[in-house]
Amino acid sequence: MTRTEKTFCRLCGAGCGMIATIDSADRLISLQADRENALTRGYACYKGLNFGNAHSSPNRLLKPLTRASDGQLQEICSEIALDEIAQRIGEIIDRHGPQAVGMFVGNGTVAGFLTFAMHRAFLNAIGSIQRFSTITIDQSAKYVSFERMGGWAGGAIQLETADVVMFVGTNPLVSHGAINSLTLDPVKRLKDARARGTKVIVIDPRRSETAQNADLFLQPLPGQDVAIAGALLHTILAEGWFDVDFCERFVGAAR
Repeated sequence: MTRTEKTFCRLCGAGCGMIATIDSADRLISLQADRENALTRGYACYKGLNFGNAHSSPNRLLKPLTRASDGQLQEICSEIALDEIAQRIGEIIDRHGPQAVGMFVGNGTVAGFLTFAMHRAFLNAIGSIQRFSTITIDQSAKYVSFERMGGWAGGAIQLETADVVMFVGTNPLVSHGAINSLTLDPVKRLKDARARGTKVIVIDPRRSETAQNADLFLQPLPGQDVAIAGALLHTILAEGWFDVDFCERFVGAAR
């Protein structure tokens, strides 16, 4: 006897809607995309659809492990594991202070809402601010440059209402990472947008999967990002393709 449950994928921030098929022993049998989900509309990537293999993998850790004196890993109960971890963290804090304890937040925890909240609560409790993530470790330049250059903070681009979209150095048809504009169901949404008349521009040194679906593809030599951005700004200002009143109010002198 099997049953189905509505759920969502925890592998990335897209949170695609899923239907889980579960047997009478509460074991996950299969996953499929939820066509009734209002956001993802029946889309799920290959990784999400095959997550059941990871869930039931014999290599999955289900109990705490500790390394014995002979170097081998052996199972211990959760209570003992937590006591040992607390003792060792306490020794580190006593010796070096709370800032010696840091925490790294990976992609999977973003969708584990209780776990995500626990990270901050734990660090606040011990008095540490050393919290790192996939963004701070390998993508910090995106946010530093965004702030220093005066990034647009008016919300994410809505692909469904855009006349033109431009993707620079990103491949959302594979990565789902175009700042929410193509995070969910990227292939179908991009094709639907083009069918409505939206023009797609891609600037990328590589003819990526997204570039292959562009109306205009510019393939620059590496290191020419500044020249391209400068040329775009010059053309926009020279042709008057900007909102003068908006710029004078929020940006500064338009000319």
